[in-house]
This record gives sequence, structure tokens and C-alpha cells, in this order.
Amino acid sequence: MKKHSVQKIMKKTAAYTVLASCLTTNILVAPMTAYAGAATADVDETMYLNLDYYGNVSDANVVKGIDFNGTSSYTDFGDYLKITNMTDEQRPEIKNGSVTFEKNKNGKFFFQGELKPDSVKAPWTFDITYKLNGVVTDADKIAGASGLVEMDIDCTPNKSVSKYMQDNMMLFVAIPVDIQKCYSVDAPESQTMTLGQYTGVVFTALPGQEGHFQVRLGTDKFESIGVIFAMTPGTVGALNKIKDIKDIKDDFRDDTNAMLDDFDDMLDDVTNVSAQLKITNKILEELQSGKNKIHSNAQVIFDGNDVAIQDLRDLNGTLEPLNEDLKTSQWMVYDINQNLNTLDSDLMDSSSKLKSLNTKLKRLGSSMSGTSIDNLQIQDMSSEIKGVT
Repeated sequence: MKKHSVQKIMKKTAAYTVLASCLTTNILVAPMTAYAGAATADVDETMYLNLDYYGNVSDANVVKGIDFNGTSSYTDFGDYLKITNMTDEQRPEIKNGSVTFEKNKNGKFFFQGELKPDSVKAPWTFDITYKLNGVVTDADKIAGASGLVEMDIDCTPNKSVSKYMQDNMMLFVAIPVDIQKCYSVDAPESQTMTLGQYTGVVFTALPGQEGHFQVRLGTDKFESIGVIFAMTPGTVGALNKIKDIKDIKDDFRDDTNAMLDDFDDMLDDVTNVSAQLKITNKILEELQSGKNKIHSNAQVIFDGNDVAIQDLRDLNGTLEPLNEDLKTSQWMVYDINQNLNTLDSDLMDSSSKLKSLNTKLKRLGSSMSGTSIDNLQIQDMSSEIKGVT
């Protein structure tokens, strides 16, 4: 009887520094009904992915454990490159993309199916970078190196997998470290546990969460059995908590984004205020420069003011006699005005008398054309002419 143990496969996947990724799921092919009916098999499925040094899938195998539950056979459907019976010697019946095994008499039955690496999609994709003493180094040059070895592991959620995997699968990243060969271990935000001479460095990521993990090992001769990635769905009780945590995370992200937007606006305002302050400082500098110029020329200004005051005093002394002349001229103008007023009054009186004389002369002309002028009229005109002159 030829038997293959799961432990043997795990040893193979962890050989050298090859990275191992195990995707664990529990799949019930058909649910048990509450009433009498045909029995169905229960199937546990575990997928093992071998990764290269940088996190790319190089080999893919799935191991299925079958409880026949009274059924005589089990048929599996899958595009397998190779089928390995891990329980007994029977050969499966393979046709049209299906694999059929007969019931195992010894209890649970296991078989392994090899898959095409590019046909497998994990809930996360991985990218590993290596550094030696802070310098990025090829993976094949890290083995046996002395110094500070750093492994940067980027885990990115795979949007092409099913919605169930995106929302329910949890990620565990485990790095066994031989503490007898490493004199320092630094793994920020990790959990550590001791397993004999090994220290287990463990990172976790919730469903849909990105992971950026760093491990720094100080060693004289770097050796590693690899990195193990385990992806498994949360329990029913944990799923509700995961959903609540995701909701809180989403709300926190939204609130944080809103806060960052407000902070950006505030920074813009601060930038504007800073620009205004620069302009204000420039104006103040110019005012200070003007003040300094005035201060440096203050004595000249004061001297000029003294000269101007003295000139005003001299001008006042010069204008003092003119002030008296102006007063005299003012009185002369006043007298002339009085005389003109008197002359105006006399002219008005003369105008009235001339009008009267004009009238009498007209009469005289009329009298001379016909009759003689009597003495009375001549005397009246004589007196009026005297009054006018």
C-alpha cells in the first residue's frame, strides 16, 4: 500500500527558501437534508501553493479529504494535471474532466490534484523584496549572507476572486526564525511565539485589507525555511465581528478622508495667510526702511525747519510796513467809496432836474413858434438851469 502524508507535502513546499502559501477552505459538496434522502459526501479541501522567491505562484496542488457518509463513490470535477491517491492503491476513473474514487474501507479518503499555476487565484497576491544592510539584493544572493537581512512583504487583495473570498478570507503570514542562527529579530506590528529553537513571527490581515510587513534579521549566515501564507475563512461568530470591523473601518476611512480634505483646505488657507504675511512683512520692511531714512536725515530736516521758521519771521518783519500801507489804502478806498456814493446821489438829482428842463425846453420851443415868451417862464427856466449847474 502506497501512502502520502500531508506532512510530507508540507516539507516539500517549505524546502530551501522557497515560499509556501496554503489556502485552506472547508467545502460541503451537498448539504444534509432534514428528511430521508440520498446521502452525500463531506469534503474538506486544502490548497497548497508553492511560490518563488518573489511571491509568484510556481506550483499549485489541492488536497481533498472525503467522508463518504454511506455513499459508494465520490466524483470530483476539476482540471487536474496529475492525480495522486494518498490513501490506498486504487486508481481513479478519469473522464471528461471528472475524477471518481470508490469508497475507502479504512475511513476518510485523501487525494491530491495538481493544478496549472496560472489557473489558481488566491485572495491576495504577494510581492517580496529582499535587502542586505539596507540595499535591495536579489534573492539568490541572500542565502548565506552576513549582516542585516530585511524582507519586505506586500500583500495586495485580489479583486478577481469571488465576493465570498474577498469578504471572508483572513490572511496569516508566518516566518519561522532559527534564533540560534540569528542574533536579532525585528518585525514591527507582528506577534511572536517560541517553538523550540524557532521564533515564529506572525502577521495578520483582515478580509480585503492590504498588508505591508517587514522582518529584519541580524545574522552571520542567513538561512530560512521560507514564509508560510495561510488564508482561511473566519468562523461564523467572527464573521459578524469582521463585518462590524469593516463597517467601522469604512466609516473611519470616510471620516478620515473628510478630515484630510478639511485639513487640506486649512493648509490652503494657511498658505494664503502665509503669502499675505510675506506681503505684510515686505511692506513693514519698506516702512522700516523709510523710517530709517527719515531718522538718518532728521538733523537735516530739523535744520531746514529752523531756516524756514527764520525766513517766515523775516518775511513777517518785511510785510509789517506793508500792512500799515494796506490799512491806509483801505481807509482811502473807504473815503473814495463815500465820495462816489455822494456823487451818485448828486447825479441822480441832476438827472431829475434835466428831465424837468427838457420838458420846459420843449414847451419853450412850442411857444417860440407862435407866441411870445413871458417873463415868468424865462425866470423859471433860468432858475432850473442854475440848479442843474
